[in-house]
Amino acid sequence: MEINLIIPAAGKSSRFNAGKPKWLRTHPDGKLMIEHAVDAFDSKNIKINTFIITTSDLNNEHNISDILNHTSIENFKLILLDKKTKSAVETIYSGIKSIGKNFNYDNFTILKDSDNYVKSELENKHFKSNFTIGCDLNEINTSRVSNKSFLIINEFNLVTDFIEKKIVSDKISVGTHGFTDFSLYMNEAKKLSEKIEDKELFNSHIIASLIYKGKKFNFIKAKFYIDFGTQKEWNNIFRNHSTYFVDFDGTLVKNKGKYGSNNWSNLNDDPLTENINVLKSFTEKGATIIITTSRSAKYSNYIKDFLKNNGLNVNHVLCDLNHSPRVIINDFANTNPFPSCSAISFPRNSSLASYFQYDF
Repeated sequence: MEINLIIPAAGKSSRFNAGKPKWLRTHPDGKLMIEHAVDAFDSKNIKINTFIITTSDLNNEHNISDILNHTSIENFKLILLDKKTKSAVETIYSGIKSIGKNFNYDNFTILKDSDNYVKSELENKHFKSNFTIGCDLNEINTSRVSNKSFLIINEFNLVTDFIEKKIVSDKISVGTHGFTDFSLYMNEAKKLSEKIEDKELFNSHIIASLIYKGKKFNFIKAKFYIDFGTQKEWNNIFRNHSTYFVDFDGTLVKNKGKYGSNNWSNLNDDPLTENINVLKSFTEKGATIIITTSRSAKYSNYIKDFLKNNGLNVNHVLCDLNHSPRVIINDFANTNPFPSCSAISFPRNSSLASYFQYDF
């Protein structure tokens, strides 16, 4: 099966620190934000033709075409507009119109925001009708609720209304919409743009207008949703994916040393279970755990296995370190804001929990 995926990306990224457009920011896992946006769809049984629409100015300033060529996004076309647009609707309409016959209207077409990650279990049956993907506010944690687009759903799982930035239900849109015939969108966008020249148009306005005219849109619940829409939300992603350099003795197990009757070679450490569980809660959010220790490298596998048996998977064990202070040095920038590193010193064999009272 072959589908079109359209991602409007001509905005100013005004809710982000200065620098690259937000969708070109690098996620802690090394992928760009836009790669996560595209990752929403399982391409094993689907050929996805991705159309990324931005402006020539942004491309010239940030060399976007070269950047995208080094990403995991396949079968993409970068559409460059000559001028800035007033809305995502204008971006989409102008971009698709500009490439004319190079856009296949016979393919099912999906519109997708560039600044979030949405995972949904789309099957072939879903591509036989229009749809919009959303979430139930009772099942997710999300910020800026009043700025979301809200959906009214009837008992047949059809969207009966689509309302922008007004809390009218517990269902929100996640900026992902499917069309069996994309010419419907294009025609409606043209009509509403001519009718409402002084107001910003949203995709919700286009879909609502089509619904009022009798077009049906099914509601599909997202399986997973992460919003990257503001600098604060993006910073939270970074915070959740922090790398923790954690000492072993006195932090995760009761302290002992190289010498004496109860030494490292006995391999009978007593776990500090509460502290291990603190770190486990971080790894569940995406954190990387690196163990630091003065123990020699021959204990590396033992440490990994010991922690794994106590419920904590760690990424690396750094052995043979000096029994002395450890200092982290890291650069900061708009894309990795200050402070980009920090440190915690706490009493040996004591509880870590109070030092992370706002983190779990």
